[in-house]
Amino acid sequence: MDTFPAIIIGLIIIIYGVFVYNGKMLWFLITYKTRFKEETDEKYKKKIYRTYGIIFIIIGIVVLVIGSILFYKGIITTKNNYLY
Repeated sequence: MDTFPAIIIGLIIIIYGVFVYNGKMLWFLITYKTRFKEETDEKYKKKIYRTYGIIFIIIGIVVLVIGSILFYKGIITTKNNYLY
């Protein structure tokens, strides 16, 4: 049962990463306001948003895959225990 939170958190991180990649919802990071305070170049801002978005998406996919593998191994182990 401990793999369900990992799967849910992985999905949430992936969804958040997609929003950040599109240039929205970077409020989660505290330092972004000071980083972009005096920046006027829109291309630079877009590049930073996309970089953070890709990082969040990769982290979410890793958490989701690990949670899914552990969940699947738990199902197989439970099946094998009931058979013997």
